[in-house]
Amino acid sequence: MATRTGPWSWLSNPDNQKTLAFIGGGIAAVAAAGWQLYVHFADTHAPAQPAPTAATPGGVTVGGNVSGSPIIAGGNVTIGGQPVDPEQARKLIESQGKAVDAITSRMTGISNAIETGDASKLSNPPAPASKGP
Repeated sequence: MATRTGPWSWLSNPDNQKTLAFIGGGIAAVAAAGWQLYVHFADTHAPAQPAPTAATPGGVTVGGNVSGSPIIAGGNVTIGGQPVDPEQARKLIESQGKAVDAITSRMTGISNAIETGDASKLSNPPAPASKGP
């Protein structure tokens, strides 16, 4: 068998292999820690920008989520440039709220049925929401 010379001789020594493995493991650990620090502290997400809103002189505009907030309007109300009777707007908002409540209730029932494994709750849909007062 031929004797190895040069770098192959040094690399074939088991003690040198263990030393290189230890050094390589340390380099990998430092690289992984550096990457985690970068991911944790880097501000790569741009802040969310609200949707643009514009009000006419004397008007009011709302941007963002106003769910659960009362909307009180007096005087002339326009939606999309069309005049709306305040009483009709109130009834529409109430009916939409009842529809959302009914859907939310049904989805909660479905979620509970899935979690408990009780499929009998899925076959009995809730009564539809009443229309207006």
